Amino acid sequence: SRDPNLQNIPKPIRRLYIAEEGHYLVSGDYKQLELWVGSVIAPCSALNTALKNGIDVHSLIAAEMKPFVPERLHHKIRIIAKTVVFGTFYGRGARSIAIEYGCSVQQAEEWQRICFSNYPGLVKYVKDRYNDYESTKVVTTPWGRHRVVSSPTQAFNTPVQSSASDITMSTLVEMYQQGFDLRLTVHDEIVFQCPKEKLDIFTVHAKGIFER
Repeated sequence: SRDPNLQNIPKPIRRLYIAEEGHYLVSGDYKQLELWVGSVIAPCSALNTALKNGIDVHSLIAAEMKPFVPERLHHKIRIIAKTVVFGTFYGRGARSIAIEYGCSVQQAEEWQRICFSNYPGLVKYVKDRYNDYESTKVVTTPWGRHRVVSSPTQAFNTPVQSSASDITMSTLVEMYQQGFDLRLTVHDEIVFQCPKEKLDIFTVHAKGIFER
């Protein structure tokens, strides 16, 4: 999804989307859902605590990475931090990250070291999922989904992404059953339309479903 990336539309551009007359388009976003899921599955208490305290994990890692990021990449530092955090979950090596951002492998290794030192539970998660791949070629999610995996990467990302998807899908089903006018889902975000005079009622109701 590129040029434009329809999965990451900037907020100013979203004004181009217009609801039907007398209605609002409302967006509900789980915000960092895969990180939340990963912090529980890993488990990683440090990451879970940071999220509960409202800490922007990517900005935190970016701040610690800054001395180890070339100045030419400073404008992308939060994006790089996000890549490192999710890359750690999904088993990306330092070489892969180095190639993406045109830096040395040693620099990428330092970025990952910062991530691991802040969230050591991720190290155990990666090791455990690699062991699943090596021993049984099967991974299982907390909801009991089983997947035969053909690569370590699938073993790393399946439990997190599958569980996050289950959460979003269950929310969609319940919202539909409760009569919401659903319009779109993108990643962790659900967009629905509601009458202007019932905005408060619908948003409170939606929030309750999201948090169940």
